[in-house]
Amino acid sequence: MGFVVLDTFLSQNELGETSYDNKYKAEILKTEINDEKVIFIKPMEFMNRSG
Repeated sequence: MGFVVLDTFLSQNELGETSYDNKYKAEILKTEINDEKVIFIKPMEFMNRSG
């Protein structure tokens, strides 16, 4: 559900779309909100329960 919330937030605020970053194995969007740098990350690597 977290990815759906993030996608909805990005869409409603017209911040752009994430793009895949091979280094981090994640979809990433770097932007600014109220002159603050913000990075949105959607990891694509499996994370176990302890991780």
